[in-house]
Amino acid sequence: MIVINRSYTIKYSKGGIAQFADFNYSENKLVSNSFRPNWVKTNEIPSLEDLEKIEDILKVIKDWSYANQAEIILIDNNVPNYKSKQITQKYADEFKLFFLNFCTNFFKSEILPILKKNKWKISYSWMGQPILIKKVKKEWNNVDSYHKDSKLIDCICNRFLKKVLKSDTELNFKAEHGYISGNSFKEFFYWLDESQLLVLKVFIKQEALNK
Repeated sequence: MIVINRSYTIKYSKGGIAQFADFNYSENKLVSNSFRPNWVKTNEIPSLEDLEKIEDILKVIKDWSYANQAEIILIDNNVPNYKSKQITQKYADEFKLFFLNFCTNFFKSEILPILKKNKWKISYSWMGQPILIKKVKKEWNNVDSYHKDSKLIDCICNRFLKKVLKSDTELNFKAEHGYISGNSFKEFFYWLDESQLLVLKVFIKQEALNK
C-alpha cells in the first residue's frame, strides 16, 4: 500500500483557462500526477518523464504555460504559507487547552457533585466508550440508564453542548423502550482531561476495574 506523505497542486494557464495538476509523493518519490491539460493538442503537451523534483516539474509547466503563468498553490492541500499555518496551530493549541480547563471546571461544578452523591465513577467500556459505573457487592457495574440522576447528567451535558458547541445531539426521553442514555455525556467526556479526572478520583482505568 502506497502512503502519500506529500502532495502539490500546480495551477497553470493554457487553452484560455486556468488548469490544475496534482503531484503525489511517497517517501520523496513521485508516484502519481494528474497533469492532463485540456483544450490543447496531445503532441503539444510537454513530457514530465524522468522528472522527480517538484521544482523541475514546475519549471517545465511554467515555460509551457501561457505567459509563464504557473505556480504551486497548495502543499498537502494547504496554502503554502508555513508561517500562517504555525500561527493558527499555536492559537488552536491554546484554545484547546483553555477549553479543556473550561469543561473540567464545568464538570467539577455541575456533574461531580451528582457522581459523589451516588458514589458513581467513570470508566471505559470494553468498546472504549466512556460510561458511568457503580460498585455492587465488590464488583463494578454499569449505572442504570433509567436512573433519574443518570438522565440528569446527560441532560446537563446536552444543554452545555448545545449552548457552547452548538451541538445537534438530541435527547430521547420518549423512546418505546425507555430512555436512550449516554450520547451527550460521551460527547462531553471527550473534552475532559483524563489526568484531572484521575486527580479528582472519579475516573477508573479499564485495567484497574478487576483489581
